[in-house]
Amino acid sequence: MKKAIAMLLAVLIVSSALIVFAIAPASSEDTHGEVATNFPPTIQYETDAGSTYRDYTGYSNDPKYRYTWEGDIIQLKVGVTDENGLGDIETVELYINGLSRDCTVTNETISNTSAYYTLTYTVQNTSLVHGEQLLKVKVTDKSGACNDTGTEIDTVWFNPVVSICASGSIRYLPGDPGNINQSEEAINSTFDCGSPVYGSDRNVCIDNTCLEDDERADYNWTMRVKNAAEGNVFLELNVSGTDMTGDTKGGIIPVTNQHFYMNSSRGTTKGDTALTETPKPVVTGLRPDEYCYFDFYLKYPAVPKDTYSGEINLAAGQI
Repeated sequence: MKKAIAMLLAVLIVSSALIVFAIAPASSEDTHGEVATNFPPTIQYETDAGSTYRDYTGYSNDPKYRYTWEGDIIQLKVGVTDENGLGDIETVELYINGLSRDCTVTNETISNTSAYYTLTYTVQNTSLVHGEQLLKVKVTDKSGACNDTGTEIDTVWFNPVVSICASGSIRYLPGDPGNINQSEEAINSTFDCGSPVYGSDRNVCIDNTCLEDDERADYNWTMRVKNAAEGNVFLELNVSGTDMTGDTKGGIIPVTNQHFYMNSSRGTTKGDTALTETPKPVVTGLRPDEYCYFDFYLKYPAVPKDTYSGEINLAAGQI
């Protein structure tokens, strides 16, 4: 009986010791620590100084579009702040149409937590970027927190196709030396490049010889030209010509014997305007979808009777 009691006490003592050992660390009041806070970076658009895109000024003289072509430069400056320090900045990227684009990034330190970043992008070809696109600059820190410029940067029209729509042909009836002949009407009035317009009572004077030309009725004109460029690009329209050469007898009618008369929504060009081999600007700001209407006149020199042919060229480029 005494032996059994001794064994029970021994077990209780060991168990008590184990219990004290197990709970001792949990009762300590010496441990403590800190939780690190990551602040997301902020970004502010500053300027696009240094960019080579063109501004399109709308009818009310308010900037509406900017457009740019392959090889041009877009340079964007942003201010970036990260309260965790500039060392926490992982990337500053340019996005066009939601895609990250390769560009050169430089920075100018303002303080331990702020800097200016300048992103310089060379415009790629039409197959890689085309149309009116939204530009964003995005900053990301090492924890993956990010911010972007949203809609702060105006949209840009990339690689608009510059083109004109032209219709009509020029044909002069035979004439004697000194005759002034007008080119025949040669346009289908349903053609895409314009509809018939009312002409005017013209007094066309070429080399001091005048021809009264009454076309106040519905009149097709000889040639129509329309600004068909993408991106609301204004165009400069130029006209030039070549000497006309006789098909069989080799006579020459100088290009300066051909003259033109232009009508558009903004007025006319008088009939004493001679064609030249060098392109001559006739409209310096052809508006998007604007039409110009042309008539051509020829003053015959003393040349052999023959069929004469040459070229009249209409060309346009962005301004």
